[in-house]
Amino acid sequence: MLITNTWFGSKVRSTGLHTTSLPVALGVMNIGEYQFGTAQRI
Repeated sequence: MLITNTWFGSKVRSTGLHTTSLPVALGVMNIGEYQFGTAQRI
């Protein structure tokens, strides 16, 4: 299953693929400064 996410007016994108053995993700960002936050503690 493919999952696509976009942020910052589509300037940042990620695509993930869930396989039977591992999840795989690819992210692409336009040049710029971005601040990401999270509600989950790591």
